[in-house]
Amino acid sequence: MLQTKLTNNILKKKPSVPAALERAQILHQNGKFKESIELYKNILKDQPTCAEAAFAISVLYNDLGRYQKAQIYFKKATQAKKNKQLSVTPLKNEVIQKYQELAEIYSKYKQPQVAIKYQLTALALSPKDKNIFISLGKNLIQLGQYNKAISIFKYLNNQDPGSYIIQFRLAHAYYRNKQTLHAVIIWQNLAKQFPYKKEVRMLNYLTQTLRAI
Repeated sequence: MLQTKLTNNILKKKPSVPAALERAQILHQNGKFKESIELYKNILKDQPTCAEAAFAISVLYNDLGRYQKAQIYFKKATQAKKNKQLSVTPLKNEVIQKYQELAEIYSKYKQPQVAIKYQLTALALSPKDKNIFISLGKNLIQLGQYNKAISIFKYLNNQDPGSYIIQFRLAHAYYRNKQTLHAVIIWQNLAKQFPYKKEVRMLNYLTQTLRAI
């Protein structure tokens, strides 16, 4: 009888916060969004300053298209971080990262306009972040704003002329903007600099085909 009582108490015992966070993350990864949200909310009931749970709920609500609730929990997470940390630098970096994550989610679900809003917010906090600029350029291409994308990638290329991904994206923007000659020149240069890249070999073949036409 005593053993049964002890067993029931163990089963009823709540998991630690790290264990609960891990379980909620697994639910999220398996597409069980609502169950994941409930578990994260339970974590917040026990530990209201758990910014990780609030951030995760924000992302999940974005996945479900419930953007107002996502913003509410995003604000809760940032407030929790402010209360928890004396230094603003780690908080700032984490906020930037979360804005980028939100932008990626909207981009994935073909909402580049919303993604760009978050990317511009992230850039206001970190105006020299090359990766945010690259993602912004990709979303501008999705919107058909090729000239703006070209301007961004040209700016980045001046800052980092040896970057493969920047040159590749610039060529893509030129090509989508029907400036094929500019794209071809970049592809040829990339083929010389990065001959081991599979996509460059394919583009080099396309370049030769275009020349033959």
